[in-house]
Amino acid sequence: MNFRKLLLAQFLLFAGLFSTFKSTNAQGIQLDIRNQHYVGSDFYFDVYMVRTSGQVHLGNADFVMTYNHANFSSPVLTMVTGTSNLKNSSGATISYEANIATTIGTSGSNTNKLIINLAGPAGISSQTNFDAIMARIDSQTNTHRLGTFQISGATSPSIATSIEWYMSGAGVKTKLYTHNSSSPWLSTRINAVTANNPSLGTEPTTQATDFAIDAQTDTTMTLSWTRGSGDSIIILAKLNSAVGTDFPADGTRYTAGAFGVGDEIGNSGVYVVYKGVGTSAIIEGLSANSDYHFTAIEYSGAEGYNENYNTTSAPVVDGGTNAGEPDTLSSGFDITAYTSTSLTVDFTNGNGANRIIVVREGSAPSSGPVDGTSYTADADFSGSGAALGGGKVVYTGNDGSPTTITGLTPGTEYYIEIYEYNGTGGTENYTDTALSGSRYTTASEPTTASSGGATGGVTTTSMTFHWNKGDGAEQIVFVKAASAVDADPV
Repeated sequence: MNFRKLLLAQFLLFAGLFSTFKSTNAQGIQLDIRNQHYVGSDFYFDVYMVRTSGQVHLGNADFVMTYNHANFSSPVLTMVTGTSNLKNSSGATISYEANIATTIGTSGSNTNKLIINLAGPAGISSQTNFDAIMARIDSQTNTHRLGTFQISGATSPSIATSIEWYMSGAGVKTKLYTHNSSSPWLSTRINAVTANNPSLGTEPTTQATDFAIDAQTDTTMTLSWTRGSGDSIIILAKLNSAVGTDFPADGTRYTAGAFGVGDEIGNSGVYVVYKGVGTSAIIEGLSANSDYHFTAIEYSGAEGYNENYNTTSAPVVDGGTNAGEPDTLSSGFDITAYTSTSLTVDFTNGNGANRIIVVREGSAPSSGPVDGTSYTADADFSGSGAALGGGKVVYTGNDGSPTTITGLTPGTEYYIEIYEYNGTGGTENYTDTALSGSRYTTASEPTTASSGGATGGVTTTSMTFHWNKGDGAEQIVFVKAASAVDADPV
């Protein structure tokens, strides 16, 4: 009887252990490769985990991947310091970084494999200790990051790295172990591992159209386009020459920014200056009086996961920024000569390469010249000079002092503004303020002089003078003692 009880007790103990074993093997986990991107000739990617069933307390593991090793010269796999981001049972952030080793296989069936080995925490001494040091993987996506890893030595950052999980076959392969959540904290292999390879999104069939430069300053350009069929669009820029074939690599994330700040495609001088779903962008960080080339590429897919870029017949546009704005205005405004139909203006040049003179009758010009715009000048105010601010442009060029303005109306006040500028042919950058002044033209000269002058009523201290008026509106009388008047009024 006692023997039968002993057998029953042993059976129940075995059943309990078997139950624990089955519970552990019921755990499921999903592995993801995300945020793939190049920085120069280095390629980066993140390894994320998410629980799909049961409870997962991450122990020992091998994360093994294949990749396009032909695109790398003497590659080295390393982990980026400070990028392990896991959480324990209470939700506190912990790091497994000290337990992670990386290598690239060099022999036999392991040649060219990316191998990340994790040694799970050791020395578990209590439930409290277990809960504090063990990474508990839950069902929250994009939360549990094993780390960010770097492969150095890419020969062409426009070529996809094509990382894929290695799950079966010869040599080392991906396998993970979980710990039981209570004493004796048994470690058991997780059989239900879902390894997500970043399969590319569907390549867009149509590119953007109407790609154009709408405006420019000395440091920016405004681009616009009509969207194609992609989920998003990426704009590339290069100084002084075409982007060419330095295109983004499929499955790779790029960060946009000002020129020279956004991600560079390798070391090609091609920068990502816009990425998104819009139809226009202001590109910043440009240099004055410089030529920039742009390419627009439609793409589909998620960030750093499965982007598929359509690089076939991508639209391009190029153009120049405005010259830099002068910082010293013209000075010393002076009208050195004037008639009833002309004014001569003189001044000292500022530090611009050129200057433009705008004249308006009766009041000051209401606006100045617009950057990036060329104006036609005519010194004859009644001629073909470009209209500007209610007036006309009478001079553009690299000097302008003195300038005689003709075709004016007698007895009328004219307002004159002089702007410094740099650049020509649509790259002009004008000063925002101007040297300014104004002057009346003289009235029309009478055609008939006064006549019949005679004196009368002479005393010792006075004299009366009589004459017949000409056709002038007014008269002026000059008197000189002892001899004839020998000067004319000015």
